[in-house]
Amino acid sequence: MMIERNRTLLERVISSARIEAEIDVMRLPDDIAVSEVIFRESQDSDVVLMGLRAVKPGDEAEYADRLDDLADGLPSVLFVRSAGPFRGRLLGEQPNGGIAQPAETAEE
Repeated sequence: MMIERNRTLLERVISSARIEAEIDVMRLPDDIAVSEVIFRESQDSDVVLMGLRAVKPGDEAEYADRLDDLADGLPSVLFVRSAGPFRGRLLGEQPNGGIAQPAETAEE
């Protein structure tokens, strides 16, 4: 089941980051807005982590407004974007195991 898979992944991340946290993965009820559930479940938290998704060019302002609405009234909120295809690799590591070199900059 997807909920258990997500819970297991979050437990691994939290453990490896040495963070003390409670994990609550839930399915959104059909009759309640996601903003209501987030507020109800997270209003007494010390910090709330919310996932980010990729946004189509031109939709950034609308998406930022939506995130602002979701975070309204909550304590500290961290917006986190998944590394997607980079998951499990170090930043700068190439798929073949090599390390990416910084691009040379042109002198001004």
